[in-house]
Amino acid sequence: MSSLSIESKKIKIADLGDPSTVPAVFKTKNVQQLTKNYLDEDDGVYVGYGFIDDVFPYKKQCMYGRELKEKQMMSVALENEYLKAVFLPELGGRLWSLYDKKQKRDLLLTNNSVTFCNLALCDAWFCGGVEWNFGLIGHSVYTCSPLHTAVLKTDDGTPVIRFYEYERIRGCVYQVDAWLPDNSENLFVGVRLYNPNQQVVPTYWWSNIAVEEFEGGRIIVPANEAYINSSEDGAVRKIKSFISDGVDITYPTQNKNAIDHFWRTKNAENKYICALDADGYGICQASTSVQKGRKLFVWGQNRGSNNWQKFLRTDGNNGHYIEIQAGIGQTQYECVPMPPGAVFEWVESYGAIKIDKDIAHGEYSAAQKTVNEYVSNLELENIFKNATHLKRKADKVILRGSGWGALECECKKSEFGYPMPEHLDFGETGYEQQPWLSLLKNGTIGNYDSDKASVSWICGNRFKQLLEKAVLNKDSKNWYAYLQLGTIALSENDSVSAEKNLKKSLKYAKNAWTFYVMACFEYKYGTPKTSADFVIKSLNSNNSDISLVRENLRILNELECYGEIIKQIKKLPFEAAHDGRVLLYLISAYVNTGKAEEAKEVFDLYGDTVITNIREGELLLTYSWIKMKKLLDKAEGKESDAEPLVPDKFEFRMTM
Repeated sequence: MSSLSIESKKIKIADLGDPSTVPAVFKTKNVQQLTKNYLDEDDGVYVGYGFIDDVFPYKKQCMYGRELKEKQMMSVALENEYLKAVFLPELGGRLWSLYDKKQKRDLLLTNNSVTFCNLALCDAWFCGGVEWNFGLIGHSVYTCSPLHTAVLKTDDGTPVIRFYEYERIRGCVYQVDAWLPDNSENLFVGVRLYNPNQQVVPTYWWSNIAVEEFEGGRIIVPANEAYINSSEDGAVRKIKSFISDGVDITYPTQNKNAIDHFWRTKNAENKYICALDADGYGICQASTSVQKGRKLFVWGQNRGSNNWQKFLRTDGNNGHYIEIQAGIGQTQYECVPMPPGAVFEWVESYGAIKIDKDIAHGEYSAAQKTVNEYVSNLELENIFKNATHLKRKADKVILRGSGWGALECECKKSEFGYPMPEHLDFGETGYEQQPWLSLLKNGTIGNYDSDKASVSWICGNRFKQLLEKAVLNKDSKNWYAYLQLGTIALSENDSVSAEKNLKKSLKYAKNAWTFYVMACFEYKYGTPKTSADFVIKSLNSNNSDISLVRENLRILNELECYGEIIKQIKKLPFEAAHDGRVLLYLISAYVNTGKAEEAKEVFDLYGDTVITNIREGELLLTYSWIKMKKLLDKAEGKESDAEPLVPDKFEFRMTM
């Protein structure tokens, strides 16, 4: 019999910490951002459509540590005679494990712990299981946050676990329903995306499936062409599906460097991706036609790739893993246009597959044919047709996500147009929504202490217009209202409004956060000197808030104000001065001012852990070590054109 159980599960997990106090308006380059492509019109790839420069109004989750402690967390298990699927509602609803009870094997990479690293849009991310990514290009803003979680049943009584949330930048709703019928060898996941706006919005979805990297393992996809991000010039190209730079990429271990490989499944009868081991056993993910994209991500086999995987997996298991992924776009360099009031829906399946190893590792077309027959027998279109519960109200909500959906429901009460989905219960607004609920109902954002960080940030025309009315009336001398208006304007690239409102904020209250946003403004529209001056004012106002200190120093590092970085760090309190990212900026400042011995002393402080939130693709640490070593060698008369061998713990290059 199929069953659903809600349990408290002990998990070794690092402390996520409090979110950053700093608005995310200092532009961050996403590794997926591209400027050009060499594709044909009929490829139907919207390269560049829907890119964003930052995740404002979301707060960054960047204050985590690396010490693992056991913590009780909610888990929800779906189980029948073939499979056991375990979900973590408090961590983005992730499918944490999928266990094949007949073969007594895990189909997914299931970590023994959760260690956060800087790979997601809001920074914090962890590897393992199946991750649901919605709305914005990259790992979801909710991947390390609780989702609204509810339980219900299908028409035949099969239990269903549901996860849903409201995404603030796109203003859309996403919903994931998972169920495991009696006698089914596959877990089914129904996904529903909804645009309640009166305009077209860019949308995005990828299911990211982490699996062990097996020696001799192979990926089977129904495609003969693929898209890659060329390392030559950063452009998207189409290639034959099997061979890239002389390597058969269907065998992950043959890829020396990290790769993103997107298969062109546009005309395929069935949409699927399989990860098989040397014996032909593994996992098959399949879907109905809306989810057309398929991707392979490989970390690679070089030292930097090895270090990244060790950095992510601190549970003592340092084996390699890969990700097979499925999305609504052909690539992850694009969003898909979603019309007003539109719903995108599909069903995915996850289950074990075993095919003859000679077929799995023989002619690719024969392996494709075998898997295609397997997927056809799943009859996913019929399963989708009968999944009427996707629009049914849940029987019970067992966990609450954010209050932003509830705030949006409040807004919709007085507006014409497309409503929020009636079958989803978003609960009530909370602490973060209070300023905006007050603005909506009372015409004022409220009074806030200028020595304290913002409760929350907001985006969109609705609240911008309400703020503009408020500063003409009840909030005419409210520093906080002007800060919010100025920050919104900066995020929208409205330089005139940003400068006007930020200056008014400072007129009514000199404070560290407005000084910081002014530094961001001057960095973009003003002069380096003025930007640095505002950084110094921000630090002089508050140099104990570590997230604020980090971001101010990041600006100084971008401005190449290395002497000022050294000066400011010397004035910091002990905890802030010894923060890992602060020390990284200190190292950068020392090596760029020729102070190699001082840089070495800081490198020696790192020990085994380096910094907690080094960013994917960020090589400041690696190149600073190289520069330091060359300076030291030169001082000893050992100058050489050869690059010194970087210690493993400082090597984060995934392409060698």
